[in-house]
Amino acid sequence: MKWLIVFLLLGLVLFGITMLWKELHTPAGSEGWVRVELPRGASLQRAAVLLADRGLLVHPRVFVLWARVTGNAKRLQAGAYLLSPTMTPLEILERIVSGQIITLSFTIPEGSTMREIASTILRETGIDSAGFLSHCENDSFIRSLGVHASTLEGYLFPDTYTISSRAQPDRVAAMMVARLRGLLEQLEWDEELTGMTLHQILTLAAIVEKETRLPEERPQVAAVYLNRLRIGMKLDADPTVLYAMGGDQKRLTYEDLRFPSPYNTYLHAGLPPGPICSPGLGCIRAVLHPARDCDALFFVAKGDGSHVFSRTFSAHNRAVRRYRNSRRAGRKGG
Repeated sequence: MKWLIVFLLLGLVLFGITMLWKELHTPAGSEGWVRVELPRGASLQRAAVLLADRGLLVHPRVFVLWARVTGNAKRLQAGAYLLSPTMTPLEILERIVSGQIITLSFTIPEGSTMREIASTILRETGIDSAGFLSHCENDSFIRSLGVHASTLEGYLFPDTYTISSRAQPDRVAAMMVARLRGLLEQLEWDEELTGMTLHQILTLAAIVEKETRLPEERPQVAAVYLNRLRIGMKLDADPTVLYAMGGDQKRLTYEDLRFPSPYNTYLHAGLPPGPICSPGLGCIRAVLHPARDCDALFFVAKGDGSHVFSRTFSAHNRAVRRYRNSRRAGRKGG
């Protein structure tokens, strides 16, 4: 009789283990994907109920039992997950324990302003643009990043970034500034050798970014502005006026050039107070390594994306008349 009881108990145990193993290897469904947000600090039971409610688990108690037996009860990682009912409870548990959360990517084009960057991040990731901008304009946060400026305009390096679905605005901004500093280290920038602070380099690089479409012209455009700065000549850069006016206008009038702003380089000599956008690596490199043989002080757009560079004002005026007339002729012919 005693052996019969032992045999029955062993049978029940084996049956239970078999059923447990079967449940752990049986998906809850046959198709589809579900986005599940596991809150920070959620208990194992709450996570199991949440997964069951989304159709990912048939028996949440089995999921809880196995997580405890394997020592994973307190190892669940918070975040957003993309899970499928075709996954077994074991696969779901492994994904949540290893923190295989959804990642988001966004790309910031070169020459983007801080507000354009905030809009792009909102559109691509859902991160609150107002919260992002508030950090970019917060003095204590800016100082914590080692930036000596009133905002992070120009310091948010334009590139492609991958972030977690739970990334906060301040961490995203810090990551973009860190990317800039890392690239500057690769360029071996030295303030003593260049005679320019990082803020000055980014300020000038941002103007070069807005003035040029052709990468090969960047060192020349940078050289022109450096030549002007060297002799105390005003920069007369249209993009700085556009920035001061909000950046909505496509073409400036003579009246616009008198717009009152410290960013208006037609009114004020020297560099503006700060960058007018986030320059790319090419324009930063152009400022650090301008064209050495360029003694030009002027340049005018030819209409095809390239420019004519002139050393004297008279030569510049001739170039302006020539390409202004050619554009008019082109419009008439079209």
